[in-house]
Amino acid sequence: MECISELPPAPSTIRGTPSRISINTKTGRYAYVSGKNVYLRSLTDDNKVEMYSRHRGKTTAVRFAPSGMWIATGDDTGVIHVWDTTNPPDDRVIKCERSCFAGAVDDIAWSGDNKRLVVVGDGRQQMGEAFTPEGASLGVLNGHGAEITACDFRPTRPFFIATGSKDQSCAFFKGPPFKFVSSSALTNTVNAVRFSPNGTHVAIVSADKTVLVFSYDAEAKAFAESARLENAHTKGIYGVAWAPQSDMFATCSADGTVVIRGLDCQTITTLQDPLHGTINDQQLGVDWDGEHLISVSLDGTIRFWNIDGGVDKRIEGHQKAVNDIALVGDKLYSVDANGCAHVHTLADGLVVDTALVSGSMPKNAFVSCKNCTIDGEEGVMAANMDGSLYSIVNGAIVAKLPAEGTPIALDTQGAAYAVVSHTGLEIHGEGETRTVARDDLISVAMCEKYVAAGTTKGHVVVYSHDGEQIAQLEEHPRDVTALAFNADGTLLASGDAIKRICLWTTEDWSLTVANDWVFHTARIRQLHWGPSGKLASVSNDRSVRVWDPESRKALADCAEVHLEGAFCVRWVGEKLVTGGADASVKLISV
Repeated sequence: MECISELPPAPSTIRGTPSRISINTKTGRYAYVSGKNVYLRSLTDDNKVEMYSRHRGKTTAVRFAPSGMWIATGDDTGVIHVWDTTNPPDDRVIKCERSCFAGAVDDIAWSGDNKRLVVVGDGRQQMGEAFTPEGASLGVLNGHGAEITACDFRPTRPFFIATGSKDQSCAFFKGPPFKFVSSSALTNTVNAVRFSPNGTHVAIVSADKTVLVFSYDAEAKAFAESARLENAHTKGIYGVAWAPQSDMFATCSADGTVVIRGLDCQTITTLQDPLHGTINDQQLGVDWDGEHLISVSLDGTIRFWNIDGGVDKRIEGHQKAVNDIALVGDKLYSVDANGCAHVHTLADGLVVDTALVSGSMPKNAFVSCKNCTIDGEEGVMAANMDGSLYSIVNGAIVAKLPAEGTPIALDTQGAAYAVVSHTGLEIHGEGETRTVARDDLISVAMCEKYVAAGTTKGHVVVYSHDGEQIAQLEEHPRDVTALAFNADGTLLASGDAIKRICLWTTEDWSLTVANDWVFHTARIRQLHWGPSGKLASVSNDRSVRVWDPESRKALADCAEVHLEGAFCVRWVGEKLVTGGADASVKLISV
């Protein structure tokens, strides 16, 4: 088994904090951070994705070297990695792994010759340092009175480093070794600092809505303020990026716009997504390299802008764990722990389009989504922790139904559905609702004749659709966390919190597989039967496995599918689609 396609997560974002994104046209890729990982994606082919996963903390900053052969990334533990971008993911060369700060790395910059870099962040004794890619120090940046939040390296000689800080000032350092030269005051945190490609100018933006431009004075051999514009946006400014010709630059803001400006800071073009209108459209990061101008919004949407106006392309994804997936025709639905539902169009095993499900989204986590017949149409029912069930048809929410308690698990059979909550089990079908009051149920599965529910005591309780208890299956020593009936309802698979999967026949509820399927090493998260009668399972151990009920053997496995845990799995023909804690959705060949 191997991963043949991936829908990566969207960039991680925090409201009121810049989101770093880096483009390198020499390699045709852009990079961003998500969770504990760094993603490299093609500028022209959205299905070409590479992941770097060797950080121990949550990644916070990323920057390509000008050559594109190396990249520097930082995390919230203050550690910097410098690694190559040319080798396959399993053979990455880490040139440098260096602890710089006690807190998070906020920004990174390279010199134009690829031989030096500067890192700033949340430190106790130091908040900025320049060093070589091999780790040799070139000087500590002293001159700010608070956390340094932004930095950049002048690409031409003589070398300067420009910084911005929470002390509401920007500063210049000259070197190496880099020593403080001068500073200028603003009235709020400086969020981004970037030199023009020719090294003549530097643009600085702040949360106080101010844009500053400094220009190099060859006689004085220093940078001096040449333009200042207050209230350049209606809300705080979080990113700045220069055009390749160094004659204009772009700023992005929480007001939802990206503005292209001249050297005098005045507006040339204002770019705004016609689909904007919510807080999620705050623009928190921007980069510009060659013909590509890219921004990142609060909800993680990546926009490729046409500098003449408008959006050429939107790339959407999940920012939190993908808790469940469902397939309706060529549409794949996925729901996450952030209360977001996405619909993906599949073609030849690849995701060719992704969009957010339209309608009023909840603020709580989705726990499950299943295929369901809704008013005669094939759609999806999704259970949310706000106590509601959302009916989705053709990529839009069409109904919101109440549940008795906070849903924990959901399964469907045609137009009927069963919900497990903290108050018990609800079985809905043929216009009637039956309830079973229990406080120990945590999983559920439904077929044409039966509803099975798993308990925290290790029992599987089987009910009819009328709510009458038919059997209680006692084999698991711990919580029964996953259940699944096969297509004709003759077999029931159950998985528990300590890696074990059992198989039962529904004819007499006898146990057919007891101790053979124990190759997972952690909690079973979900089970799903395929069209050929094979069973797929995913686990907190990060893996997906396929089992054969006839031979009682494990047929295949794929380890490390989702870092921090694989949460959901579905068969798509003879392939598998999985989702997990890393907020990605992957297509696995079997």
